[in-house]
Amino acid sequence: MECLKSTDAISVLLDPTESEQERLEMSAHVDSCQACSDAVNEYRRLRQGVRRLPARRPPAQLTRALLGI
Repeated sequence: MECLKSTDAISVLLDPTESEQERLEMSAHVDSCQACSDAVNEYRRLRQGVRRLPARRPPAQLTRALLGI
């Protein structure tokens, strides 16, 4: 397998809805490639950071505009 060239390839590894076979193939590659391992770890840290952000509600005016009311 070639090195992971996009976040799409990384998300296959991290997305539980992807096929087990695809995730196993990606995992085997990441285990043997330091650059891809670093990229996956960075992506995981980024996702964790985003999840820690406080939830924000959009302004009521925006909600109404989007819903057309």
